[in-house]
Amino acid sequence: MPYNRTQALAYARRYWDRTCTDGYIAGSFRSSHRRTPQDTGYALKVGADIRFGYDSTVGETLTYSYPHRRRDGTVEYRTAVLPPGPVADCAHFISCCIGSPPGGTGGGLPLPQPTAPAYGILGAETLLRHLLASGAGTRHGRERMDREAARRHIGGLAPGDLIFYARTRTHGHSAIYLGTSGSSPVGNVACHSYSRSDSPDFRRGDENNDWDLLGNWSYTFVKMVGR
Repeated sequence: MPYNRTQALAYARRYWDRTCTDGYIAGSFRSSHRRTPQDTGYALKVGADIRFGYDSTVGETLTYSYPHRRRDGTVEYRTAVLPPGPVADCAHFISCCIGSPPGGTGGGLPLPQPTAPAYGILGAETLLRHLLASGAGTRHGRERMDREAARRHIGGLAPGDLIFYARTRTHGHSAIYLGTSGSSPVGNVACHSYSRSDSPDFRRGDENNDWDLLGNWSYTFVKMVGR
């Protein structure tokens, strides 16, 4: 199925500030967060369409309920607050935007499911390599461009293309490009962890739609093949 940008962008704008429709959030929960029966080590089952909260002292948080089995065999639901530290949901969110996530309509690309039942590819570097190797996307400019090179090339991106970020030789973050409809001079992105979009909702202050290309990251742009 060809990539449908309109559907990918609609999913990104719908779920930029909430959990994806598969009900999972990705991160390093095995080592840094108390496990629940739904924890795969790479993704935590928290429920779909839960809006992220924001705490000015720690950043973005997520409050969710999980089942706890009592000694007598009955089940009660407990509430937990997930802090920002272990969360790394960017590639999972992009997978849902560009693919066919359970319970939602993304861009329709077929994606491998290495950590099912969590949908898609959960690592930014792995997602980038899959898209380039499968022909679903082509690199625009060179890999890991510095800020100035990225500024020269970003005008060649269309809404629905992807941006991958790196601080080392491995890409550690990803986002979907939304175009120049927001307040940023270089355009806006949608992503998770922290959440961003071109929404006029400023409840997260400078974590929302003031996106820019920063000097402490390098960037790889991927132009997606499709309508």
